[in-house]
Amino acid sequence: MPVNLDPAESSAIVAACLGAISGPDGPTEEQLTLLRSVSQHLWLIEDVDLSPASAISAEEAATRITGDLVRRRTREFMVFLEMCRHPLEEAHARRVEEYCIALGGDGPGMEIVRDYVTKGADAAVEDFMRRFTEVAPSMMEPEMLEIAQVDEETAAARFAEIEAALRAAAPGTLGAEFVDFYDRNGFTIGEGSISLFGHDMAHVIGGYDASAIGEICLGAMKLMISNSDTHWLEFLGSLMIHETGVLLPGYVEHVPPLTDPANIELMVAAMDRGRATEKDFSVDDHLAMVDWPYADVLAHYGVPPH
Repeated sequence: MPVNLDPAESSAIVAACLGAISGPDGPTEEQLTLLRSVSQHLWLIEDVDLSPASAISAEEAATRITGDLVRRRTREFMVFLEMCRHPLEEAHARRVEEYCIALGGDGPGMEIVRDYVTKGADAAVEDFMRRFTEVAPSMMEPEMLEIAQVDEETAAARFAEIEAALRAAAPGTLGAEFVDFYDRNGFTIGEGSISLFGHDMAHVIGGYDASAIGEICLGAMKLMISNSDTHWLEFLGSLMIHETGVLLPGYVEHVPPLTDPANIELMVAAMDRGRATEKDFSVDDHLAMVDWPYADVLAHYGVPPH
């Protein structure tokens, strides 16, 4: 998502996003609250004009927003806003698509939304999982990548060694914080750790619990740290699970967390923390750091206080 924009460009992004979500019956209160909060905290616009007259057309958006990266992140933010419409509807999705195409293409996020409103949740999930599988190895703990290549018996022994090392870590260390996070949430180290261990370490370092809003906040924070396509896909996955409830069968948040303005503020604060963080902590050899004092780990990555 773009940051450090000049006022004219940031105002154009806000006006374009407003136009994109102003479908047949207009934007929802959730969408407007999100757009206002992000505009104020992320793009540093003090006086945000979200009146209907301030919205611009897709054609004007294409004229006023010109940089490739800024266009791409604007499209992604439009998709994010649309995923926070409940329920997702084809007419609204088509309008967002019009803006995305005017800004140079629709991208994976828009394609997933389109699949959902035109083909159903199963098609959207299939599309997302295909894309996620392509980037998943880049998000995994290095040792877990190695364990993924060995037989079941060897893997079980390695998992036992890892758990023993974590539980032996002294109080106040990264290892102890990780064990507390796992015990608190009822998680165990095993086969599922291959894909999730690095993600769970990011929870511990970022300071967010494994709740619906915690997952969204962590995704938002990581997106602001590196502004990468991989982190965008992760954030999109969090929204699909917790905001739209379509990604994992049986894992649906009854009340989408971002319908609560307080949760929107938490997410925006997470974006602010991500922007202030010095290094990406999500992909690293965390197991080599389990005996580090937790405070030293935060200092190593430049993670600001919660």
